[in-house]
Amino acid sequence: MGQQRSIIHENLNTPTVDRPEVCLEENEAAYIIQEVHEGICGTHIGGRALASKIARAGYYWPTLRRDCMEYVKRCDKCQRFAEGHRAPTKRLHSITSPWLFFKWGVDIFGLLPPTPGQVKFLIVMRSKDKATVHVGRASLVQRKNLDLLQEAQEITHVREYTIKARAARRHDRGVIPRKFEAGDLVLREITQKVETNKLTPAWDGPFRVLEEVGQGAYCLENLDGKKVPRTWNVASLRMYFS
Repeated sequence: MGQQRSIIHENLNTPTVDRPEVCLEENEAAYIIQEVHEGICGTHIGGRALASKIARAGYYWPTLRRDCMEYVKRCDKCQRFAEGHRAPTKRLHSITSPWLFFKWGVDIFGLLPPTPGQVKFLIVMRSKDKATVHVGRASLVQRKNLDLLQEAQEITHVREYTIKARAARRHDRGVIPRKFEAGDLVLREITQKVETNKLTPAWDGPFRVLEEVGQGAYCLENLDGKKVPRTWNVASLRMYFS
């Protein structure tokens, strides 16, 4: 059960508190929140801590906690110095070979010492699924191993698919989707910093979202209408509340 409060001589009295709490009007409440949060002794604390600090100072109004949470949410400095998102925003899309020998890489080694067959170079062809075929200077044992190549390729392909599917399931468990609409104001994460310290903002902006290109990529523009070069991934953006 919450504490029972009563109004005595325009002051809010709490039975378990020695001194009465002062009820404030709307404009006075806004000033108290601003002064405690970012005034001379303000430390930009969170919404719940801000509400508790104001209550301990002897002030109260019915929407104290809600107003504090909303003020901290829209604080410009708190948004610019906030930590980056840690949870992934999109599902993991693994890239696998659609069929065996889909992609090849070729290396040439030489000059080799003279051989009876006058072979001077060794050509090594490597497929995307890590199977290697040696062409040119191959021994009899190596040529026999080529007969088992298809089976080894299929085993490697299945193993690759299984490992990537397991990694995708582990990744997708922590996904927290984020999506912006055209016209939303966002902050962009600062990735290139000349000097980095605790007083350096982590986010730049605000910018306005023009459109979503696809797969979490967005086109942005400045507030004056100038388009920002290239697209920006949703992982590098956060909503800006003004």
